Amino acid sequence: MDEELRQSSELVAHLVQDVLGELEPLESSEVDEGDFVFVDASMLGVEEGNVVFSEAKRSVSWAGAMLLNSMSKLLDFPGVSPLVMTREATLVTSEGIMLKMTHFFLRGTEDTTGPVVFMRTPYYRRMFLSICSRFAVEGYHVVLQQCRKRFTGTDLKEFPIEGEDRDGFETLQWIEKQSFCNGKIGMFGPSYLGLVQFSLIPLVQKHGFSALKAIVPLNTTTNIFSLIFPGGSLHFDLLIIWLYIMLRIQISSISSLKKLRRVAGTSSKVSQAFSSLPLRSLDERIFRTKVSFVQEVFLHNSDASDPFWNSGRLSGKLCSISDCPPISFLSGWYDCFFRAALQDIEDLTTSHSCYRLIVGPWTHWDLSQFSTGIEEALSFFKVHLKGQDEGLSPRVRVFVMGLEKWVALDSFPSSKTFVKSVFFSESLSLSDEIAEFDVQWKEYSYDPSHPTPAVGGASFNLQNCGKLRQNSFERRKDVLVFTSSPLKEDLCVLGPIKAQLFVWSSSATADFVVRLCDVYPDGSSFILCDGLTNIKKGFSLEEIEIDRDGKKCRLQPCFLSVDVSATGNLFKKGHRIRVHVASAAHPRWYRNLNVPEGVHPFDASLEHLSSSSQLLFMGSKFPSCVFLSMIQLDDLEIS
Repeated sequence: MDEELRQSSELVAHLVQDVLGELEPLESSEVDEGDFVFVDASMLGVEEGNVVFSEAKRSVSWAGAMLLNSMSKLLDFPGVSPLVMTREATLVTSEGIMLKMTHFFLRGTEDTTGPVVFMRTPYYRRMFLSICSRFAVEGYHVVLQQCRKRFTGTDLKEFPIEGEDRDGFETLQWIEKQSFCNGKIGMFGPSYLGLVQFSLIPLVQKHGFSALKAIVPLNTTTNIFSLIFPGGSLHFDLLIIWLYIMLRIQISSISSLKKLRRVAGTSSKVSQAFSSLPLRSLDERIFRTKVSFVQEVFLHNSDASDPFWNSGRLSGKLCSISDCPPISFLSGWYDCFFRAALQDIEDLTTSHSCYRLIVGPWTHWDLSQFSTGIEEALSFFKVHLKGQDEGLSPRVRVFVMGLEKWVALDSFPSSKTFVKSVFFSESLSLSDEIAEFDVQWKEYSYDPSHPTPAVGGASFNLQNCGKLRQNSFERRKDVLVFTSSPLKEDLCVLGPIKAQLFVWSSSATADFVVRLCDVYPDGSSFILCDGLTNIKKGFSLEEIEIDRDGKKCRLQPCFLSVDVSATGNLFKKGHRIRVHVASAAHPRWYRNLNVPEGVHPFDASLEHLSSSSQLLFMGSKFPSCVFLSMIQLDDLEIS
């Protein structure tokens, strides 16, 4: 297929993706030659461990017919009618779980042996029809499977991911035995669809299953604990919004990605939950019943070594990246999984022999990533499922914001990266040099009853994510804002961002958030990345005496190391670098309540909350700073 035809087919697919979000299928329509058929059939006599394909009825989706009727004029498959057909099936696992599946294939190839793309989703399969069709028109058999149902009824004891390893692996074994499979299987999917790919890798390794030749996970991670508790704080908006979506899926028809995004962004129940106390009863307020997963997460939030995280119900780490088959990993600078995925990326680039990595400017909800992801999967599968030589492709491609171009790297971070330290000063400036004074400090007050909010960034909240302006936020009194002088030349930051802070708090449990921003010549300030940690994770230093509010007092500073995630951004000449230091980013990360000793944070009510004083030290004795991964513009290879 030449490039013009490929681009045209993509355009049609994207148009119909929008149509699928708005239109319901027509019932019992007559199917003409050239129509796209959605098979709708009843199941017959399914026994455990077996699959019975249904007899097809002649029903058609109007939107689907429009898609393939249009594409049939653009595509040319010699000897094959350009039609994507489907047939339904149900697999009964060894645990008696019934898993519904749809098999996509080009008309006339249902029993023709070929490579298989396997996808598993907890959402409605209809959301992924156009994606599956895209693989099918390239000659792949596609098996799209519905994951086992969760969070149904009145006793919500299920855990996310629980059982997905066994369900997925048994389905892999079944696919390998089918007449249409040539023994080469690849997996594809974003978010939870990526988690289920990683979850079955230990069983693939244990049983020596060789048919899984490649995986392409998007916007996901193997590190469940780090995802739920980044920097030791609860990833609040992710937990609550996702559970709310899962509940809505059970009680209403969320049949398209567009509708899923709409639900994620318009829930009044979720908005109310962000500010309500106590947190322990949050699940009952939203779901009107206890949710075991929520309660267990609240109980076992200490650290990843807690036996709960390796109990078999929920693993803190799904698999080792080095155990994966050839892998193409996609993520986004503003994706809520990205911070947890940085360890996966490090493992990928240091311990895996066959990988690709793509990092774009995406949030978790950015549908444009699907276009890049599908094209990458087709390229990757062409090599690993079809055995075709695609030539040399860059192992690592990242999008550099500001430059607005994709660049190829030898690894992530690049071997040509160097680290630049930017130091804080009492004047709220950023400098390449450490302040001459031994000890300087800035102080602010944090009030958990009016917590410092999160504005944009790598959030799961559809209405509050991405590269958003920070100017109104920066006027708050509970945020320290440090800004450099206008840059005299372009400066490219590309890779992990770290910070070291020397702090003191009147609270024994204080959080500290560090955020990197790009300030434009007109004064507009935009978030690039951020991270947080808790003072309990720091190291206490020797006591010092300072003159505070006209009084001599002795304080014991604490040293903190903060993972500020990573970014790729060109700070253009005339722009300024800006760094925030605060003590909350609520509700993205759950606010620190500053509760008294003896009160569990998840049981705290308003009367338990108290404000705290936070001090950030600077100077030659306490060189608080941010470490920027830098690369010379001449070392960038435009991809």
